[in-house]
Amino acid sequence: MKRSVMTGIPELLEARYLSRFIRICVFICCLVGFLYYTISFLFKYWTYPTVMDVVVEYPEIVEIPAVTVCTYNGNYIYDSNISVPAISAYDLPDLTRLDYKDLGVRAEDLIESCEFVDAAGTPVVCGQEVKWVAVFDSMGLPNNCYAINSLIGNVSMEPFTTVSKSYVTLKLKTEVSDTFYTSTPSSIQISVHNPRNTVNPFKKGISIKPCYNYNLFISKTVNDLMPYPYSTNCTDYLELWKARGGYGPLSQTVPCFFIY
Repeated sequence: MKRSVMTGIPELLEARYLSRFIRICVFICCLVGFLYYTISFLFKYWTYPTVMDVVVEYPEIVEIPAVTVCTYNGNYIYDSNISVPAISAYDLPDLTRLDYKDLGVRAEDLIESCEFVDAAGTPVVCGQEVKWVAVFDSMGLPNNCYAINSLIGNVSMEPFTTVSKSYVTLKLKTEVSDTFYTSTPSSIQISVHNPRNTVNPFKKGISIKPCYNYNLFISKTVNDLMPYPYSTNCTDYLELWKARGGYGPLSQTVPCFFIY
């Protein structure tokens, strides 16, 4: 007899059961994976609150912020300062910050006057204590900035408060004749910030041009840190700041070079 090439019934039944078994295994694997990721997502969803409350307030008494100002022209020429103007960040000599402070702009060359005017219209001189802030400008060169109403290093002091209708009049000045690079704009960088923070206006600030009047309207944002399992874990950065003597960050996002 010749051998038949047709598949027999036992072979067909065996192939059908094998295909069904494979499909069942694939279905069970998909179901197990779906249940695993669903349960994992629900555990994270129940662990981390997803509701955020935003409260907008208009208090009568507000804290007076700090103001840090810098000039784009980081070097000024006066009798005791003869420096090389054309220099890059890679050619800087190995000097201390205090040495670069002597080569940079002075506070009296940058800040002309500062007056605080309360709701009654009574002006009060502010900025009597101006603090030097060492930063690097947009070209990577050391620059002298000066902060008004800063609480850096003053652990015992609290921010000054006033009524919300008060304002500050700040007069700044620039010297175009001292500009070394013609491509460098004759402008000033300014930043309004938390009095306990050290800020680089070249990173977080705005540019203002000479012979212009600017009105800055500010607002304060308070972020309540979440408890564990969030990474913030209700960390009291203010107490840590006081423990460091009034220096360092007030959040996790402050650059390392501002942690003294």
